[in-house]
Amino acid sequence: CLILMFQLYNQCAATIRGPKLLEIISLLVSIKTTLFSSAAARSEYLDSILGGLTNIFQNNIGLDDQDNHHQICRVLARLKSNYRLNTLLNSPHYNNFILGVADFTRQTFHSFRYASNGIYYLLTIWSKLVTAVP
Repeated sequence: CLILMFQLYNQCAATIRGPKLLEIISLLVSIKTTLFSSAAARSEYLDSILGGLTNIFQNNIGLDDQDNHHQICRVLARLKSNYRLNTLLNSPHYNNFILGVADFTRQTFHSFRYASNGIYYLLTIWSKLVTAVP
């Protein structure tokens, strides 16, 4: 279901459906990790999340739209609220993901039209990443 949502977003990011699909992705990211039957299932799910977000960052999919930008910030905040740093570090997508988040954050700070909606969420994720002990 999560992979399907990322695929739909990649196709519809430039439409009015983009922010709604990101809202759904945000809810899917918020699924409690205890609901998964095994560590392998949790890991696979996290890899899907990080892979989907990394693809969005690397290809700049819909990030020039203010509503999409805001929803991506919310997804990032929910991601860190649900997963510990050591779990994120174990994902094969982590390095490209964190580089994408860093570049996304830099672009947000350079563009004031996004600042009012996304800064809080980005500061939250960076604060949690910096203060986390792996």
